[in-house]
Amino acid sequence: MTATPLPDPASPPVRSRTADRARADRQRGPSPRYLREVQRPEIREDIRTLAFFVRVNCDGNHRTLPRRPHESHAVTAGVYDDPGLRGVQAHGVPTLCQECSDHLAYGEARRVFCPLDPKPFCAECEIHCFIAAERAWNKQMMRYSGPRSLFHGYALEGAKHFALSVRRYSGTYVRRILQRENASA
Repeated sequence: MTATPLPDPASPPVRSRTADRARADRQRGPSPRYLREVQRPEIREDIRTLAFFVRVNCDGNHRTLPRRPHESHAVTAGVYDDPGLRGVQAHGVPTLCQECSDHLAYGEARRVFCPLDPKPFCAECEIHCFIAAERAWNKQMMRYSGPRSLFHGYALEGAKHFALSVRRYSGTYVRRILQRENASA
């Protein structure tokens, strides 16, 4: 049995294919379909909410990393520049580390192209359009950011989210029980 060699500290860090793909997409520019879909108010609101959660996560976990304003197709489309925004939606373009910026760009694209309408919470979705690594990162990020968002001006929205998730989970739970009973009969 051979031991796996440790990475050379002098070598550059290994980057994920997702991060490389996100950077390449940003250089290409948004597609016409992206620009059309991102104009829907519910999509714009979801993207800004996701950015808020990513910012809370980045502020708490990546304080020492270099940061710069987030760059993505959503920024190009003006999602963060809507006039008349108030509260947590009015934070503007988030300032993030490179890792969080890449994850946010991926999440923005997934939200814009979500095939479900109305869109469920990603944790409850049966499609799982996020690749496994991104889904795991999002889960960790939401577990960190969710409780902390209550102290960052997101208490009312957090209460709404909790109420919706309880209602949706209870409905999902009942449906699954009924499906099992029908399948066994």
